[in-house]
This record gives sequence, structure tokens and C-alpha cells, in this order.
Amino acid sequence: VSSFLDNVTTVILMTPVAIRLCEVMSLDPVPVLLGIIVQSNIGGSLTPIGDPISIIICSNHFFTKNGITFTKFVAHTLPGVILVTIQSCMHLRFVFRDPQSLRLNEPKEFKDLRREIKVWQRAANSLSSYSKDADLVRATLHKKVKLLKRTLRRKQRGLDSNDAYTHTLQELKLKYPIKHKMLLLQACAALTFVLVCFFVQSVPKWRTLPLGWLALLGVIALLIVLNRDDMEHLLHRIEWTTLLFFAAMFVMMECVERLGLFACIGELTKRIILFVDERHRLA
Repeated sequence: VSSFLDNVTTVILMTPVAIRLCEVMSLDPVPVLLGIIVQSNIGGSLTPIGDPISIIICSNHFFTKNGITFTKFVAHTLPGVILVTIQSCMHLRFVFRDPQSLRLNEPKEFKDLRREIKVWQRAANSLSSYSKDADLVRATLHKKVKLLKRTLRRKQRGLDSNDAYTHTLQELKLKYPIKHKMLLLQACAALTFVLVCFFVQSVPKWRTLPLGWLALLGVIALLIVLNRDDMEHLLHRIEWTTLLFFAAMFVMMECVERLGLFACIGELTKRIILFVDERHRLA
């Protein structure tokens, strides 16, 4: 998702869902949110539209002059993104290899089992070994304790969590259904249209509009299809401050580049490196 949406937007969309799921499953949301942030940053580096840095790079006239299109950018970044994704997934899987470490507190079912195990153990230890009947009862109690411990380990591994998972899933479906299915289909259609335009823009003969105008075209098409009466209220909900911030940042970066500040910084850096002894330049 972050490859075709801004990574900040992806995190904003996924965070409420992740937090709600963590509340239902009694999990610590911090590790889950960290995983979402890591994967969002990795996915955003795949395409020119997934990250503000990629947008700045691809909007540079040097790239457009040398024919760096949407498809070429994806083709060059795809191998690195695949490797980093595999590494990050393996790392997260290793760090959180114990599912119980993600839980905020132990479920009541596990606490009841532990309490029952202690009761049976106390009963077994309280018996004396003066008769065969007492030894038989003690052996029976120890078997009961072993059975309860095995049940507790099995439940902790999640082998008996299918019923709980099904119940939780049904509860979420009832409480949080899709309220506007038509709006979802229209938004998916507009997003698909924009993505197709991004890839078609890589064809030399059809390279007419930049990526920014293609995205704006998809937004306008979605607003036309919606045909909302409360369009003013909808426009008020747009975060214009964020949009203006990025627009002003891009304008400032272009002004600084045309003033030659970047070239001056590069030249000063080169002189400092040349001033150092050749043996220590890579230190």
C-alpha cells in the first residue's frame, strides 16, 4: 500500500485499525506500530510517489532529461526493496519470536489454569506416603497436574485459539462493517486509474503529463464521480496545511538549487576532502 500512497498517509490509515485489533487481542500496540512504520518506509522507497524524498528526486530536471520514468525507477529499486523486506521480516520475526511477549497481560484463562495447577500441586504435596492408597492418589494428582500444564502450554502456543479468532473476527465484522461500499469501489477505481496512468506515462509517445498532474487528475475524477452535495464540508476536511507545507518545501528546494547553494556546498566539501591527507580521506 505504501508503494502507491504516501508513507505518512499509509501509517495514518493503518494505525487506528492496528490499535483497535491490538485492543481486541490484548496485545501491546507499540511493536505492531513499529513494524507498520518500518514496512511503510520500505514500501515507500519502491516507487517515485511513495515517499517525499522519492518525489523530490524524480521531480529533478536531471532525471526527466535522462528519461528516468516511473517504470525505470521501480525496476531499479525493486531488487533492493525485496532484499530489505526479507531482512526486516526475518528480523521482526526473530525479535518477536515469542507471541506471549506481545501481550499486555496474561489472559484470564491462563491465570485460571495456573491457579488450578497450584491447587492440585498443593493437594498432591499434602498427602503422606503411609499407604498405597495415598501413593495412588498422589500419582493421580500428579497426572492431573501434568495434563493441566500440557494444556496451558498448548494454549500459549495458540493451538487452541481458532475459536477465539473466529469469535473475534465475527465481532469485528458486526461492529465495524463497511458502511459505504460504493464509495470504496469508486475510490479503488480512481486509484487503479491513476496507477495505470503512472505506468502508461513511461511510454515515450504518451509521456505528456508529470506524475503530480496525473494524481491530481485522479482526485478530480473521484470528486466528479462522488457528486456530493456537501462538497464544501468535504474540502474543509482536507489537510491543506500538510499539502502547503510540502508544496512550499519543493519550491524552496528548487529555489536553493537554482541559486547554486547545493553546488557551493558540494565544492566546499570537495575542497575539505582534498585538503586532508590522501591516506585519511576515507576515514
